[in-house]
Amino acid sequence: TPPSPEAKSGHTLALERRYRDAAKDLEAIMVDVAPLKNKDDEAANLWGTAACDAADLYLRVASELPAKDRKADLASAKTIISKLLWERDRDEGSS
Repeated sequence: TPPSPEAKSGHTLALERRYRDAAKDLEAIMVDVAPLKNKDDEAANLWGTAACDAADLYLRVASELPAKDRKADLASAKTIISKLLWERDRDEGSS
């Protein structure tokens, strides 16, 4: 299956080194596929990939900023990572 236009947009933004914008696009993908992720493996994989990539991009942005300016990007990464860990724990509990 080819990547969705949204995913291409996020990757294009990352290639342009617009990491925060790319992370926001990936978060939008997470929101779009969230209702389907428990019903469809492809949606679950897309959600997980978008979440990992978005968190990574927020951490990259934060690492390039002065310490005093990192709070918002680190908070965004932490929120996404918490969602990923919750999903992992939920999946392990249902096995």
